[in-house]
Formats: sequence, C-alpha cells, structure tokens
Amino acid sequence: MLGMFVYDQFSMETVKKAFPLVLFRMMLMPLMTGLALLLFKDIAFSFKQFLLLQSGIPAAVSVAIFATCYQYKVDDLTGMVVLSSMASFLILGLLYSISVSF
Repeated sequence: MLGMFVYDQFSMETVKKAFPLVLFRMMLMPLMTGLALLLFKDIAFSFKQFLLLQSGIPAAVSVAIFATCYQYKVDDLTGMVVLSSMASFLILGLLYSISVSF
C-alpha cells in the first residue's frame, strides 16, 4: 500500500507540507513520552520501553486511505505517512537505544 501512495501522491510539494507534521510525530511525541516516563519510577522497564517505542512509530497507511476515501487533506496526510515511514528506520533505532537506559 505504501508503494502505491508513493507512486501516486509523492512530490517535493507534499514533502514540504508534511515535514512539520512528521517532525512533531517523530520527534516531539517521543520526547514528551520520555519526559513523562521519567516521572513514573514504579512502572516496569518493559512497559516503559514499549511506550517509548510506540510513540515513535510511523503513521499508518490507513490514515492515507481514509483521507483519499473522504477527500480530506489527501496530500498532507499521504506525505506524512510516506515521510514518517521513511524516517522510522532511523528514529526507532535511536529510540530503542535510548529506551535501554530507562
């Protein structure tokens, strides 16, 4: 599915519009989750690790499918799905390395 959206919808205009959304999704959300997890000392390590990694996962393809179906911000949401999927390889690796220190 992701390949279909890249072929049909991907352009530099889409990348520029979606970049702030992806930056929020892939950077700010894990940062806020990590800070919140520092406040809770009695949560199990595996649960903290799960929450941190979950906060950095890419946007689901279903978001772009619904956007296309209902014709609502198709370019923005499709760009967000594509960019967050590409960035997730780096971000999830970094989040895993950080989560080991919790």
